[in-house]
Amino acid sequence: TYGVDNTPIEENSRWSINPVSFKRGYANWATPSMNNGKREKLGEVMVPITDQSGPPDIDHSTKGGSWQEQFGFDLVCLDGEDAGEKVQFIASSHGGKSAFDNVYQAVVNRPDKEHCFPVVILGFSSYKNKNWNKTIYVPEFEVKDWSDMENHMLSAGKSSEAATLPVNAPENDNEETPRRRRRAV
Repeated sequence: TYGVDNTPIEENSRWSINPVSFKRGYANWATPSMNNGKREKLGEVMVPITDQSGPPDIDHSTKGGSWQEQFGFDLVCLDGEDAGEKVQFIASSHGGKSAFDNVYQAVVNRPDKEHCFPVVILGFSSYKNKNWNKTIYVPEFEVKDWSDMENHMLSAGKSSEAATLPVNAPENDNEETPRRRRRAV
C-alpha cells in the first residue's frame, strides 16, 4: 500500500526507483506513555545519502523521543492502475533499512552504466512478533529490469508510457551534472 489512505498497489505493477533520490536521515517519535497517549513525529530531517552528518541536536526526551536513523528514495509506477503515480519510501525499521540496502547494492552492482534505474515489483514478507503479539510486515523490492533516463528497458528495449522520475539535471546543456562519490556500505 502507499499514502495516508493505504491505497493498495496493483499486483505485479512495475515501479522505477530513482537512485539520485537516495537519502538518509533521522526521525524522532514520541513515546505514547510520555506524550498524552499520542505517538506523533516530533522531528525529521532527510539529506542526500552522501551527507554523513548526524542527527539534529534537539532533545525530545521529555516526550520519550530519540533520533532513529532512516533511509528512503522516490519511486514512480510504470504501468497498471497506478501508472505515473509518484511515491516516496522512507523506513527506519530494521526490515525497511535492509530493503533499502538491497536496492542500494543492486544499483551499485547494476549490469549496465546507462540503465541506472531499477525497475521493481513491490512486495513484502511478514513474521509474528511475540513481544507485541502482532504481524510485522517487511518491504521487499524485487528488481525485475533496469531503465535508462528515457525509460528504455534493458531487457526489452521498449519505453514505458509513464513519466520519468526527475533527475537533478544541469540547467542548460553546457553544464555538466555534478558527480558524487558514494561511500562503501
